[in-house]
Amino acid sequence: MIEVGYSEALDFIRLDAGWWLIDSAGKIRFVMIVQLMTDPFAIHIECWAMVASDGPQKIQVPTQIPACVQLFDIDTERTVASASPELRIPYCCIFDEPDENAPDAVFTNAELSSFALKMFKQLQ
Repeated sequence: MIEVGYSEALDFIRLDAGWWLIDSAGKIRFVMIVQLMTDPFAIHIECWAMVASDGPQKIQVPTQIPACVQLFDIDTERTVASASPELRIPYCCIFDEPDENAPDAVFTNAELSSFALKMFKQLQ
């Protein structure tokens, strides 16, 4: 699921991400939020998935909660700020079938920077 907001506040789009992950009964396992800013040009990308809760467990099964698992900010100079060296989308989240040998979709920070350049040129 890719959620792209134009006029909706980022906080509301994050709530939408949680809704997709929780209310899909496990059918949606990965949500990407893309926020495009034009003055100055910048791109903000968040990847959300269900993760184990750190809170106390009342039952033996760990509680899953939606959380941002990857975050990327790309500025006007196309500098990518992230704790991750790449944007990784698990294979099973794209093709909806597990395959331990199948490669994930991976976009390096250099590829994200190149993508940003193309977007910024289109918006000028």
